[in-house]
Amino acid sequence: MRGFAGTLPRWAHIAEMTTRNVAAAVAAIERGDPALGDWAQVAADGLIAGEGEETLCQAFVQDFLWYRLPTKYPQRALGPIARASESLLRELRLERYASIAGSDMTGIDPRGVARG
Repeated sequence: MRGFAGTLPRWAHIAEMTTRNVAAAVAAIERGDPALGDWAQVAADGLIAGEGEETLCQAFVQDFLWYRLPTKYPQRALGPIARASESLLRELRLERYASIAGSDMTGIDPRGVARG
């Protein structure tokens, strides 16, 4: 869709920018901790699915962490993906969602074992 003078309207770039933000966040995590970076990509795929962080809402974050993560991923991956989700969300400056990922309510202890 073209705006005046053949340029794309400003809002058309939002999805592209936010997808780049997610890729940049994963890359920053990889630079700091390569092992966590691999899990951050898995978290990004599960949480954001190539759309960009503007698609997130609290209900979706909770659904991913509290339902899809424990039911769709192997037990040994739960802790790393939860930690990577927290790191990814913090890197994206989505502190409220990061606090959900790092909370006791997520129900995953540091060894990756689902609680209760």
